[in-house]
Amino acid sequence: MTPALNRRSILAGAATILPIATTLPASAAVAHHPDARLLALWNRYVAAVNAYNGLPDGLTDEDYEPFWFVVDALRDEIEATMPITLAGVAVRLKLHLIGQAEDATVTPSCFGGPMPTVLNSAGDLVALWWLIEHLEGFGLAGSSMTRPT
Repeated sequence: MTPALNRRSILAGAATILPIATTLPASAAVAHHPDARLLALWNRYVAAVNAYNGLPDGLTDEDYEPFWFVVDALRDEIEATMPITLAGVAVRLKLHLIGQAEDATVTPSCFGGPMPTVLNSAGDLVALWWLIEHLEGFGLAGSSMTRPT
């Protein structure tokens, strides 16, 4: 018999998931990266969004709020952190793309999936998508940016 979903069981689940989403350890590769903080924030953001998206439909706003507050706080932290490397720039561009697209199908794609078809009609967003893919796909994301003199 499956336990009934109610507000108390949802919030109990939130109490176990939210600390994980907000305290995920950085991988060894990320820990020594110049943009370690930004990359770790992105990993925590992805985990928090996935936890939020994993909630069942039909809950009240009060049930969703603890999850959304974590997502929102992590987004604010990412936006307040200036990137040092191209990997950090890619993180900021992905967050920007998610905000600009205003379409739920874009978010999973920014977490490692293919470009969603919804972007096909949005030229600027497609250009942004290809820029992110270039930064991440050609090994440039790990390179440090240099400032022109």
